[in-house]
Amino acid sequence: MPRAIDQRPLQNPEQEVPVPLVGTGKAAEALRSAAGALVSRDADIILTGEPGCGKGHFALYLHQRSTPGEGGTLVELTPSTGEDEIKAVLFGEDRKRLEGILGRSLPRLQERSTLLVRALQEFSFLGQSRIARFLIQNDAARRRGEAGVRVVVAGYDEPDEPATGRRVNESLVAYLRKFERLRIPPLRERTEDIPALVEHFLSGLTVGEAGPPVAGEDFLRQLAILPYPDNIRELRFLVEEAVRCSPGQNLRLPSMVFDETRLVRDLLEGLTRGKRVTFEESLGGLEKSLVRRALIRAGGDRTKAAALLGLSELNFRYRIKKFGIELDG
Repeated sequence: MPRAIDQRPLQNPEQEVPVPLVGTGKAAEALRSAAGALVSRDADIILTGEPGCGKGHFALYLHQRSTPGEGGTLVELTPSTGEDEIKAVLFGEDRKRLEGILGRSLPRLQERSTLLVRALQEFSFLGQSRIARFLIQNDAARRRGEAGVRVVVAGYDEPDEPATGRRVNESLVAYLRKFERLRIPPLRERTEDIPALVEHFLSGLTVGEAGPPVAGEDFLRQLAILPYPDNIRELRFLVEEAVRCSPGQNLRLPSMVFDETRLVRDLLEGLTRGKRVTFEESLGGLEKSLVRRALIRAGGDRTKAAALLGLSELNFRYRIKKFGIELDG
């Protein structure tokens, strides 16, 4: 279903937005500068970048910079949002009926709101058509001098790119060509942001009565050398793994984090040199890495991770327990 993302409006328009996940390093500074220019032009924006690089967090940053002190709502739509709910959120139609049936309140788009649309090409054609209709009406409102709604699309490929192969509503494509594009760098290009990100993730975790754990220099050095194919999403998963696996507040990464890359490298090197390979042991290690990687990609959601591997949820939970990937069960 759609959701309204919680945000605190700024009391001072000149105050920096308190969103640590945007980052503090040079790449993040350049990104904030580009975002400021887009906000000043009241542009609709397509955020591009690798999976897990923080597009949703940056959409919140854009929203807060756009409406300092004015409140407003950041509403998120995903391909799993029901088509009737998309219609109700975008146009206010059947809202009361839906809220009665669903027993929950639907977020409301209004002036100064921001609409975040994730994975646009995964929406049904009807869902895309409704979003296209909304863009047309929103554009007309702006032409009349009304504030309208800022639209941010997180992740979108041009339909003629061979990587997609998905049908996209033609009216929607026409409007998306008017959007500005902003690339969110992958974490490996902004490793100077890792300490601030880790501190942010740890601030929401506690170990017994000792309060949030503290990341030491050794722990941060360990984190800095990893490749991060899943970017910020993976960093958060690693921090949570470290808290689960470490005694007290002395954080350390579980050995499987380093085994994952070492396993594949050693296996390939051994085969290249004609060394004997223990197939069952290698297969078990690869299976463990796949289960862990699917969990990272799914943001810790076991149902989604199981689907990524084509396993039943029961089978997937068995493997989590077998490999000790989540010690809290």
